[in-house]
Amino acid sequence: TMSVHSDNANTWTKPQRFAGGRPVVEDGAAVLLGPADSGGLCIFDKVDGALFTLPTPAIGLTYDFIVTASVTSGVYKVITSSASVFIVGSVDMVDTDTTFTHTNQDANGTTHVSVTMDSASTNANGGIKGTRFTLTCRTATTWAIHGQINHAGSVASPFATS
Repeated sequence: TMSVHSDNANTWTKPQRFAGGRPVVEDGAAVLLGPADSGGLCIFDKVDGALFTLPTPAIGLTYDFIVTASVTSGVYKVITSSASVFIVGSVDMVDTDTTFTHTNQDANGTTHVSVTMDSASTNANGGIKGTRFTLTCRTATTWAIHGQINHAGSVASPFATS
């Protein structure tokens, strides 16, 4: 059930917790982030997958994402608000199963619109507990990413065109 909450300064339509003054957004089947969530910690803890959709770009909006439970089926995904809004930057991919090898993966800023981490038998493109990354809006069509994505097996890019 969704309810409306107010603290005399802000109104929101989904339940939120606050940690040290910043919103904490728990994942659901699908979460549409808004400007009021900016600065918030978005938590992936639903092991059968979850989707966060970024809001329409506004320079300076920023969202932190953390995986607290590894995805075991389905997909953990963050996607931009449209096919003409892109992700640029890089993440450090860490192989957590045996070697702890680090590999950089780059989002190109021209075709990549999502961060997709799926279980697909090995979690090669992420979704492992301990993953943490940040997306910050830097232009009307670009979100910048940085952080660390934990994976297992042979590394695969977490960046996708849909």
